[in-house]
Amino acid sequence: MSIPGIPNIDPKITITRDDAVNLLLSAMAMEQLSLTQILAVEGDKIKFALGTLPGAGYESEVTMDELMTIDNSVKETLNTAIRLEMLLQSRLETLLQLPERSEERGPVKLFSGVVETGPSEEDEEEEIHTAREDFGASELEPVMAINGFGANTRGAILRVVKEGIPIPLSDNQVLQGIFTDEEHTAFTVPVDGNYLITYVIQFTEPLPIHARIMINEEPYIPTVIASSGEQFSFTNTVLASLAAGDEIALQVYGFDGEAVLQTGAGATLTIVKL
Repeated sequence: MSIPGIPNIDPKITITRDDAVNLLLSAMAMEQLSLTQILAVEGDKIKFALGTLPGAGYESEVTMDELMTIDNSVKETLNTAIRLEMLLQSRLETLLQLPERSEERGPVKLFSGVVETGPSEEDEEEEIHTAREDFGASELEPVMAINGFGANTRGAILRVVKEGIPIPLSDNQVLQGIFTDEEHTAFTVPVDGNYLITYVIQFTEPLPIHARIMINEEPYIPTVIASSGEQFSFTNTVLASLAAGDEIALQVYGFDGEAVLQTGAGATLTIVKL
């Protein structure tokens, strides 16, 4: 597993404010992808202990006490990942709420380089005037951070059918711009754009079950995790181009029977507009 990095960047740089914001957004996206890799490794850790890791070629001899120790270790990692997810969301909200321009003009020194503050005040006023004419508005609406987070942390029992059921995510919700239905299974985005979507599902025991994201009740194929055998941990991060009013739901399918979510990070869904 490689460490994410931003190429061609050294302490002596000259960038605009927009460049700086884009670099920060890229860094957050890389951190999100790193979390996804960590969660995937935690799943492989348990598969290895159980002898179900593809290509392992051996029978597990792990005792119940050893398995419980591994399980507790994975839970600690998942709890840490949840806290990091919420920290990432807070940082993203702070970044997206930065003012359009600084009150002071002129260059700002950064190490031995210079960060440009952008066009002159006259140029910006002309751009604003042109935008108002284009949109027929006297005032431009401020840019609002749009993101949402929902979780199922109570160890819910899901009665799954092969066609699929959505997972309710009513716990620890943080919603800004995004809203949910009464069952807390569908999350609706308010505007067009590209969205970063991450989900995690953890069951108490391995099951022959599959996971995916549904957009407007249709499977979003890049999110599908169709297990070849029994699996209890699912995690995925994707980018999706969504339209205003699109509904996103986290679903499990391909199995008839009861499935019990873990307490804590049983199921989580994070949606962030880029």
